[in-house]
Amino acid sequence: MKPRAYRVCVVCLCMVAWLAAPCLAQTGDDALFARLREYRLGADDGLPAELAQRVSEARPNAARRRAMARELADILGSNATSDAKQLACRELVLLATNEQLPALLPLLHDEQLAHYGLMVLACIPGPAVTDALLRELPGAAGRVRLGIIQALGERRDPRVVGPLASLLTSADRQDASAAAAAIGMVGGKPAALVLKRVYAQTTGQTRLVVARALVACADDSLAANDRQTAIALYALVDASAADPVVRAAALRGTVRAKGAVAVPLILKALTEDATARQRMAASLARQLPGTRVTKLLCAGLPKLSPNGQLLLVAALADRRDPAAATALLSLRRSPVGAVRVAAMRALGPVAGGAAVYPLLVAAASGTAEERAAAKASLAQLRGADVDRRLLDVLRLGEPALQAEAIEALGQRGAVAAGPHLVAALRSRSREVRAAAAHVLQSTAGPAQLPAVLSAMLATHPAERGDLLVTAAQAARRGATEQQRTAPVLKALAAARRPADRVSLLTLLGQVGGPKALAELRKAAADPNAEIRLSAVRALAEWPTSQPAADLLRLAKGARSARERAIALRGYVRLVGTDETRSPEQRLAMYRDALSLADSREERLAVLAGLARLRLPGALECAAGLASDQGVREEAEAAEVAIARSIAGAWPDVAKAALQRIASSGLSQQTRQNAADALATIANSVDYVLAWEVSPAYQQPGADCTRLFDISFPPEDPAKAKAVRWTVMPVATNPQQPWLIDLLALHGGEQRVAYLRTAVWSATERDLRLELGSDDGVKAWWNGQVVLAHNVQRAVEPGQERVTVHAKAGWNLLMLKITQNVMGWGACARFALPDGGPVGDLRCAVPSDPEVRRAVGLAEGR
Repeated sequence: MKPRAYRVCVVCLCMVAWLAAPCLAQTGDDALFARLREYRLGADDGLPAELAQRVSEARPNAARRRAMARELADILGSNATSDAKQLACRELVLLATNEQLPALLPLLHDEQLAHYGLMVLACIPGPAVTDALLRELPGAAGRVRLGIIQALGERRDPRVVGPLASLLTSADRQDASAAAAAIGMVGGKPAALVLKRVYAQTTGQTRLVVARALVACADDSLAANDRQTAIALYALVDASAADPVVRAAALRGTVRAKGAVAVPLILKALTEDATARQRMAASLARQLPGTRVTKLLCAGLPKLSPNGQLLLVAALADRRDPAAATALLSLRRSPVGAVRVAAMRALGPVAGGAAVYPLLVAAASGTAEERAAAKASLAQLRGADVDRRLLDVLRLGEPALQAEAIEALGQRGAVAAGPHLVAALRSRSREVRAAAAHVLQSTAGPAQLPAVLSAMLATHPAERGDLLVTAAQAARRGATEQQRTAPVLKALAAARRPADRVSLLTLLGQVGGPKALAELRKAAADPNAEIRLSAVRALAEWPTSQPAADLLRLAKGARSARERAIALRGYVRLVGTDETRSPEQRLAMYRDALSLADSREERLAVLAGLARLRLPGALECAAGLASDQGVREEAEAAEVAIARSIAGAWPDVAKAALQRIASSGLSQQTRQNAADALATIANSVDYVLAWEVSPAYQQPGADCTRLFDISFPPEDPAKAKAVRWTVMPVATNPQQPWLIDLLALHGGEQRVAYLRTAVWSATERDLRLELGSDDGVKAWWNGQVVLAHNVQRAVEPGQERVTVHAKAGWNLLMLKITQNVMGWGACARFALPDGGPVGDLRCAVPSDPEVRRAVGLAEGR
């Protein structure tokens, strides 16, 4: 094809497309408007959005915008539904012009659609709409009439003032009120003249409405920079209106118009207690700018009532102008307590160094409210001389003021005060020492530790408590063990008095570390009983189980009953908190403790630990203590707790203990608890209860759905041996006796845990495994994945069913259960493939010696 012919073809195709586009659009619009005519709210949910989109597309194009407006206007005059006409009006707001007036005005005669018609008319500019509304006004009634009056006011056309003025004296109060408000919206001098004339002639509610309209007119004049007219109107209303809220609005306008000259008006209004004008005056006192205004306000402060003073003091605080400081300081002598407190509180953001001493006096000797306000302001005071004046008081003031100055310096974070605070630790005043110690607890570090230690050792042993805490906090901030303990060890080596060594050993116990532990072990054999006792006490309170063996040895060879008791109780505490040892190891340690327990309190401590062990041996140990009448009730309660937790793993042992206590337990409550546990176990007979549970696993940024596919140690052959499995307690809720409640055990959200059990089958056969889970579940049978459902749900029995092939003897089942939020758990039972019961199946925990010998657990499944 020749180039010229090609260009002609392209031009022709473009013209065809251009001519066809409106037709295509029109075809689409026709279908849309056909749907619109039949539209009913809720029946065609997509139509409003489609119509809005079509209108949005039409607006940039004048021809399409006009056509769309005509189509929508046609809807208004048709027999379309009322919902359709309302929807059309909502879109006409964006499109309508004077051309749509004939379609819109009839809506004003329809009670249901008048509001929508006025909504569109309000968006059409120009006098034509105003004229049309004025023509409609005489024949309108009720809400439509009020709507037209408001619409006329919103158009702000001076021509409406005359027609609306005739309504101001109407017997219909609603008409008169609406007309007054509308004239106020129009604003300007003609409107003001009409309103002033009517205001002088009316009373009651009509006068109040006109007063509000006059304020609106005044606001309009002020916005037009006609201050003289605005001030005159505000003054008229403020002087004669009966309503305090309207007068408050007039006061606000006057102050905005006059500025600082209006401060006397603010002060006068502040004398009018419990009125809207007083509250408005307080607000205006905050807003007027300038130091001159602050000084004028302060000059009037003494003449106000206590309520007025409280409001103005709060306003002065918000102004944050130092020029108010002197006036606020003078109020600290007010006979009214609330005023004194408010003034002291206001000094913080306003005053500087001059307020330091008065506030310190108030903080040391005022009422509780005054002390709190003064302390808060001391922390806020501004100016370079504030900290200097506080330090001057710290050096030369009386002890009560020194203590307050120290607290203020701490609150202010005054870095330069550090050496002075350390020096204050040696003050003769206990109050000053305590204040300095308290501040240094938050700021002191290794650099200050030697000085703190020196001050502590120079203080009487009975008064070292605060200093000991300060030294411990300073030491803990050390980055290395050398920084944390070297100064303490050096002081200990030099200490000769037993009381000093006791304090330093106590400190080492609080700081911790290998060197501190070694020193405490050595001191536990010191010839001095007081030193030995402090070392034993520090070992008993050690945060890890490292000194457990030391404590047991000390308990066995203690030189006094007190040392033995402290060592034994510390040993029992460390056993209970040591999660690194297996339950069997902890049981053996509890047995050692029992062999030394002489007192009831010591046996109770051991029982408390035994109750948390899920082992038959723990149950046996607690049962042995039940023969001691001094702890029988507590021992039987521990038996119930242990039996309930091991009922799944060792049902025969647990049931025997529960039956014995249910029939012959000492306490009625314990007997009932045992009976309840037996009932729960009986109700769960068809479900697997012999489970071991892994720790809970998480991964940063991964929610439960992602955790489902992440391989954690129990399912990773290379890491499975290191997993610490523990016996899973059985359910305690009689309504859900089948529930394995992981939430109660582990708690938390967005995590996973694993459960495992061993299943003994007399023969090789197929079984149906029925599972429930909250949330997702993955199941391994003899090391093979047989089910994976990544889901979020509440647990119910039988949510999943899968056929598994059991070999004769022991089989291993492991479940992975994910946790989203709220509930977290699982349940499982076995049945024959047809759903019938399996009579010769039993379950056990995989760590049971019989199971461990029969199957290999190296793979962790």
